[in-house]
Amino acid sequence: MNQDKSFKSTWERSTTRRFLHWISSWRVLRGILFGSAVFVTMMFLIYAVENWRGSRAWEKYRIEAEARGVAGDWKAYVPPPVPDADNFASTPFLAPLLDFNPDRSSGDRLAPGESLWRDTNGFAKAQAFAKDLPNVRESGNRRQGRRTDLAVHVRGFEEKRATPDRGKLPEESVAAEHDPVRSASALLEFLSDTEAVIEELREASKRPHSRFAVRYDEENPTGILLPHLAVIKGVCQVLRLRALAAFELGNVESGHEDIMLMLRLAEAHRSEPFIISQLVRLANQQIAMEALWEGLADHRFTESQLARVQSALREPDLIRDMDHALRAERAFGIKTIDWIGTAPDAIAAMDMVGHDSGMGISTLLRLLPDGWFQFEKLNYARLFEECILMDTRTRVGRIDPARVDLQSAKMVLSLQKSGNPTAHLMLSRILLPALSKVIVKAAYGQCTLREADVACALERFRIARGVYPERLEALVPQYLGVLPVDLITGDPLIYRRTAPDRFIVYSVGWNQTDDGGQYLGEPSREKTGASGRKPSSPAAFDLEEGDWVWTPPEA
Repeated sequence: MNQDKSFKSTWERSTTRRFLHWISSWRVLRGILFGSAVFVTMMFLIYAVENWRGSRAWEKYRIEAEARGVAGDWKAYVPPPVPDADNFASTPFLAPLLDFNPDRSSGDRLAPGESLWRDTNGFAKAQAFAKDLPNVRESGNRRQGRRTDLAVHVRGFEEKRATPDRGKLPEESVAAEHDPVRSASALLEFLSDTEAVIEELREASKRPHSRFAVRYDEENPTGILLPHLAVIKGVCQVLRLRALAAFELGNVESGHEDIMLMLRLAEAHRSEPFIISQLVRLANQQIAMEALWEGLADHRFTESQLARVQSALREPDLIRDMDHALRAERAFGIKTIDWIGTAPDAIAAMDMVGHDSGMGISTLLRLLPDGWFQFEKLNYARLFEECILMDTRTRVGRIDPARVDLQSAKMVLSLQKSGNPTAHLMLSRILLPALSKVIVKAAYGQCTLREADVACALERFRIARGVYPERLEALVPQYLGVLPVDLITGDPLIYRRTAPDRFIVYSVGWNQTDDGGQYLGEPSREKTGASGRKPSSPAAFDLEEGDWVWTPPEA
């Protein structure tokens, strides 16, 4: 009893009791309620003002940008559908790659046994097409003047297939004999299982259009899948080896047709408004150039075959198409920022972030006002337009490397402020990669096509006259309608006949300096380019250094 009284007395005198009594008084509660109401009102006003400011600033910029011809609607860049009968991409080998189950999205969590694709067998077949190719990096490089060693590829196949499920490595390796003809025959034997697909694609390539069934209407734009790009590149790698083996065996027509198919495959996704699609297109064209370069060096082609190749080389406009893709990339980024602002739960569920960090990101996104995303979108679009889209070409048919590099440096400087949330550049730092490199690659690709066109014309002249001409003007108009110009200088490509059966054609390249037609990354090359950097290794190939060259390999 005494203990209870003592406890009661202590409780009545305690600070905690007095505090609870004070805070529960009506006067204090009224003050807390009033303060809370003021805080909520202030936050509401802050959010409302921020939302109004962001929406107003974005709408003002959007109207001005569209008046300048810079469309911000992603749908404006989606290529129109084409009938299956006219569509190269609808051929049975390629169609399953983008034939999705209609009720499944790329962001869905799939149950065991479920698939995004309707024809899982067809999808698996296409994905596995070039998986068997050996990874041979040191065989064949036009930029370094090195021919393809077919024996190295044969040896790669022999080693890859010497597994328990494929049998032992042959006791007498074909590759070890260094017999070009036997190596070519063995290589075609290894590639014989690709014949049916190649012939299907060859027949389908006669269709006038190509439009893959990409899911452009995905709610999450970053979830758009492009599985066909790797498959097409794998087919081009197979075709290159087939063409070189056919040349070695004297089957020039077969090799020529494989080169033509490579050029057609490179254009199969030309209309796609993605930077990655255009970069894979450039890569596939370079694969075709490797086979064409070796065929020209060995004088494999007839005059009519070369004329067909020239027609295919003149069709692509890589600068125009890359410019279109860059504009689409800007609209794609705008759509992505809109999606991020409205789908915090989807951000948390994305595989790219862990569970804990994802939940933290989603909570943060929920707390941010809509106006914050509008300002992020505004700065992203403005930075893209000012630093990437504007002045990449000073006039038709030209690229100004100095201006592109200046814009790239300006973008890098601007993004250094991205750590400050009030600068509204956080999402720009994520969504804006080094896109100036994209322009460099497109310029190099277009120059390569023009040089290849000249090389074909020179070979046609040699077939008719027995030697290469002293000047390129001798090719006009019979073999060239007009002289192709250097995309960098606007002047005709530089040409020299170095011997009766040798020549060199080149562009001055990104550094805008005539380096005498030196290959990039040559061991003998000691001088630095405009950037002040030396190649990282003797074998390095830096698109921003030295000349962009086409010349036959040494005998």
